[in-house]
Amino acid sequence: FVLPVLPISLIFAGYSLAALEERGSRNGEKKRSSCICNKWPSRKQLAIFFLLASNIPMALYMSLIHQRGTEDAMNYLSKEAAKGKVKSIVFLMPCHATPYYSTLHNNLPMRFLDCAPSKGMPAESDRFMMDPVSFAVDFANNWSHPSHIVLFDSEERHLKDFLVSHSFREVRRFFHAHFKVDRDLQASVVVYAMTD
Repeated sequence: FVLPVLPISLIFAGYSLAALEERGSRNGEKKRSSCICNKWPSRKQLAIFFLLASNIPMALYMSLIHQRGTEDAMNYLSKEAAKGKVKSIVFLMPCHATPYYSTLHNNLPMRFLDCAPSKGMPAESDRFMMDPVSFAVDFANNWSHPSHIVLFDSEERHLKDFLVSHSFREVRRFFHAHFKVDRDLQASVVVYAMTD
């Protein structure tokens, strides 16, 4: 949704960098690019250095570290499915939180909570987030026991006893985030598997 604004932003950024170079010259005349006689960096160079120094670390953090737990969990499940250890998966987390089949690459039954709008009643995902325990108890009445359950640690705290009572044990935990974005802190993604 930000993409249509990007060209306009780039125009203003280019104009601002060009204006920095013009302001640094005497009498409003543009400096010749061939003159590199000053040992101090220009305002334009300082601005570019500041932009790179402030944006590159943040871009690396946001693209390589922050909120990658769902991808790591799906990569793990994909490898386990290739070994024949995964029969079906239930995602007890907000809908569309994981890459789903695009990462799993196996034709396994999977179920995530529905988030389709309904008249007068909250979506399945919202009901789960409001009261995870009672939702899970009702949900378990209708499931055919999955081999794996994936959830965030913020909900795991509420459901740990429920999962253990249904013969599930934690098999992997993946880092997800250092800080809260839109919900309670979802610091890690936890994968539970049915015990034999």
